[in-house]
Amino acid sequence: MKVIKVEVLDGATIFDAGEQIHRFDLPCSGILAGWAVAAVVDQIKVMADGQWPEIEVAVRGPDRAVEVLTRTLLNKGIAAYDAVEVAEPVAPVLKRPTKGRRKAALPSLSLFHVAIAAVIFTVLGFSWWGIESPTAQEPVAEPEVETTAAPEPATLVVVEHDRVRMQVPAGFTMAPREEGLLVATGRDPALRIVVAVDPIFGVDAAAIRTEIAAMVTDDPLLSDQPNRNLRPGEPTVEYLEEPGDGSEVHWVAWVAKDHQFSVGCHTKSGASLSHRAACRKAVETLDFK
Repeated sequence: MKVIKVEVLDGATIFDAGEQIHRFDLPCSGILAGWAVAAVVDQIKVMADGQWPEIEVAVRGPDRAVEVLTRTLLNKGIAAYDAVEVAEPVAPVLKRPTKGRRKAALPSLSLFHVAIAAVIFTVLGFSWWGIESPTAQEPVAEPEVETTAAPEPATLVVVEHDRVRMQVPAGFTMAPREEGLLVATGRDPALRIVVAVDPIFGVDAAAIRTEIAAMVTDDPLLSDQPNRNLRPGEPTVEYLEEPGDGSEVHWVAWVAKDHQFSVGCHTKSGASLSHRAACRKAVETLDFK
């Protein structure tokens, strides 16, 4: 399999597939801002020389830039990975990648599986930090009727992007972010629904659920939530993320069609009944064509 090396620098991005190409129009700042990501992918596709997407991409550079590029490529079905982390010893079982930069012999575990492990362990935190902070605008307060169950949204519409589609309340639109995330927003500025879809390339679904549960236990920003079984026939994991700014993200994750799906209900100061109803409908109806 052809390997393309990408190195992100402050003033340029270097591509190496046997012959080096320096792109001074694609600096690290452009990748972090998002406007250079598509051009980086296009350059890699050109250098794949007809082998796209059956290639490996080893990315080196600042951690955040590496995360943005590897996640974007993984969502396009490319075996992308952090060139530095791959050089670390890897146990024969799934293990959370570290941020260290020690030099070591290459592991026997394939680079392809290292890339998949990175998806499993970075999607939770990365999904949150890749989103801009909520706007300062306050939502218009609307009276809510006390009830023991979340209300059903009155009018639903289908929003879709590429292969992902789901039902949400009327007024919502869905758009991609540079990290490969999809974000659905509506009239209420205090709510947005975040969708991440990552290929798992045959990794066992139960193992992924186990690792997500372990992350929730280990991460002080995450807490386990009761499982509502919102996807009949597809076991889910639910957890709450509290980053410390007053906002909350209620995540529901599951595995289907050889992909890991994560839907986050991101609310500015706790979810109302209408927020929970909208997010529940998104989880229940999300489809991957």
